[in-house]
Amino acid sequence: MFLILAVVFHGAIGVGTIVTAFFTGPLIEFFTQRVSTPLMASVLPPAAADEPVTTAAGVDETTGGEGSDAAGDGSSAREN
Repeated sequence: MFLILAVVFHGAIGVGTIVTAFFTGPLIEFFTQRVSTPLMASVLPPAAADEPVTTAAGVDETTGGEGSDAAGDGSSAREN
């Protein structure tokens, strides 16, 4: 994306542009795994296994979403 923007806007493409373009994603992933995830695990209490996890939209992520069967594979039929 950075390289494309540099070409589109006739910007200078140098070492910094190349490093930014190719290493932004891997660096974010590295620091997320090494810093953010352990930090959040130490701050937040573990979630109870009995409680369903719901998203802001109210979808139950533990069973595969609204209207799914007990197996969680979503093969149950819905009535309209």
